Amino acid sequence: MFKKISFMFNIISFLKNKNKYHLKIIGLVGLIVLFSFFYLALDTTHFQGINPVQDKVKDDIVERESKKVSSESFQYNINSSEQNSQELKQNIEEQVEAEEDKIQRPTIFQNLFDRFYFSTITACLLGYGDIYPATNIAKSLAALQSFLTVCLILY
Repeated sequence: MFKKISFMFNIISFLKNKNKYHLKIIGLVGLIVLFSFFYLALDTTHFQGINPVQDKVKDDIVERESKKVSSESFQYNINSSEQNSQELKQNIEEQVEAEEDKIQRPTIFQNLFDRFYFSTITACLLGYGDIYPATNIAKSLAALQSFLTVCLILY
């Protein structure tokens, strides 16, 4: 018990003796690790660019299905265009889901590395654009992380 208290006291005294720049670097690393685990809680559908092969397959399926259905839709009456657009959307979603099973899923370690990479790029305010958030949840987390980084830099 005494060793744990002594260890905690050593950490606190270490942090007090360091200047503010060291504390900012420690805080930045802490933010990166924290947000890496937040991003890990989200699945890969919340991000684009993580798996370029998967993204390309999805784009090809959507393009192929939209061309097929759009050529068929010219044969239908114009009044049923709303119904056709909903059928098109549903058909494309079904095709994408069917083809997704053929794509190899990354391991948990690859997911963790991808999230850590995205968190580092976001925390350093670089924003390469190779991996980017696709849903509002992921965008909100990235915006919060960027805001906290700017606050850490300024204060």
